Amino acid sequence: MTDQDVVAQAMEFANKAHEGQVRRDARQVPYITHVAEVVELVQQSGGTQLEIAGAWLHDTVEHTTTTLDDIKALFGDEVWQLINELTDPVEFKDLSVAECKDKQALRVHGQSASAKRVKIADQISNVRLVGSGVLLDTDPLESVDYIVGAKKVADACAGVSQQLEKLFTEAFEAGMGRYRHI
Repeated sequence: MTDQDVVAQAMEFANKAHEGQVRRDARQVPYITHVAEVVELVQQSGGTQLEIAGAWLHDTVEHTTTTLDDIKALFGDEVWQLINELTDPVEFKDLSVAECKDKQALRVHGQSASAKRVKIADQISNVRLVGSGVLLDTDPLESVDYIVGAKKVADACAGVSQQLEKLFTEAFEAGMGRYRHI
């Protein structure tokens, strides 16, 4: 299977896996738009085909019934390794937003450049959404915790892409500006 085939298969898989899911905002935007934004950021920053496939699959284990074993069986060891790096351990689920982001930052610090590229792209997309103030049932303090925590994660990805670092800084500043009254 060529690298392009893996990317096409990952895109198809992600679209099916996230079918019917929506983001937690008033617009009820299909969740796959977040995934596609992460893919676009990875592509625009010079990401490899592996990283693009990883961007398509980065939330499948955490947000669908997909398992890491499924990823390995369908996409092989290299893609599995990347998705394993991008998937939060189950013990992160019970942590506060701030604690979870601290753990993610510590975890990503020692990971591959490919994991860091996809992770910072994911943080950009998420901070753009959280910083827009359109999330439903979200306490503003929790939004600030998320944005501040995402900066820790992005900082742990430093050096992988100046372009992504700049985009993250812009998203961070816009998000914090929205909540400056808190």
